[in-house]
Amino acid sequence: AVVPDSQERRRAPVLEELRYPPLDDEPPLLRDDPFVVDVYKQMRWGDLDPPVLDGILLIQALVLLLLVRMAREHFDHDRERCRHERHLLHLASHDGLTGLPNRGLLLDRLDQAILRAKRNASGIGLLFMDLDRFKRVNDSYGHDAGDRFLMIVADALRQAVRAQDTVARLSGDEFVVLLEPMEGRDEAERVARKVKETVMESICTGYRELGVGVSIGIAMYPDDGNDAHGLLRYADSHMYGIKRGCRPAIPRP
Repeated sequence: AVVPDSQERRRAPVLEELRYPPLDDEPPLLRDDPFVVDVYKQMRWGDLDPPVLDGILLIQALVLLLLVRMAREHFDHDRERCRHERHLLHLASHDGLTGLPNRGLLLDRLDQAILRAKRNASGIGLLFMDLDRFKRVNDSYGHDAGDRFLMIVADALRQAVRAQDTVARLSGDEFVVLLEPMEGRDEAERVARKVKETVMESICTGYRELGVGVSIGIAMYPDDGNDAHGLLRYADSHMYGIKRGCRPAIPRP
């Protein structure tokens, strides 16, 4: 049906009021519920002048850029802090000269290896290596040459063992190799021979002329000790027994 023009004219103000409620000069009173407040004014973007609207948009853009910059600075700060903490942790658990694990990290890994060996009923091998007459290197060529010599030995040890094995520097010219898993003493002796040959090959002729050599003691879990300190003591005692000639050296195949 066709709506008469008179009815259409009467309905127009009503529709306009529904779309844009009138703005009251005074806010309405609070209702019974103190947490309910009527909205008495309505902002219409179309009522703003273009310069004012541009200013509002510009302020919003500047605030957004500021928030992005603050978030980026916070992220960079956290990343730098995490990097610094990882560096401090590495310094606390590794030797500063060779980069090898130190005594503390070795004992922790040895404890974990013993737990795994108990659970899997497997064995562990421990090689305690000492450089014979290393003091002559420092006395003849200086401490800088001695440091370079120790780094050469550390690289040779890394190359001589498997990726899952741990090579650590205890102190001075003492190194330890944790072999996990290692089922028998014969296999550990084979690895010890390879370690000794690799280290001696890496030592240049000048150092060998000083009589520098390698002595290696072996300890096996669970035959020679049930904990980390006991295994280290046994391997250390075995190595010094070889040095003094009280115990036979590692037999050749």
